[in-house]
Amino acid sequence: ERAERKISLTVSQGKFLFYLPFPTANFERVEDIAKQSGIEPEAMAEITDIVNVLIELNVIEKEKV
Repeated sequence: ERAERKISLTVSQGKFLFYLPFPTANFERVEDIAKQSGIEPEAMAEITDIVNVLIELNVIEKEKV
């Protein structure tokens, strides 16, 4: 069963999602994706917010330590 969710993104969050690797790609750290997408350090709080939402929705996985 699928559920539709609508999320309003900031420009920084949109850039981050654009560079998010596909499921078949190797694991990448959030910081590395943010750097690759040109996100300023001041916007990392916004990125943390969207990452937490994506973890809750099982779109991405939290690294297992």
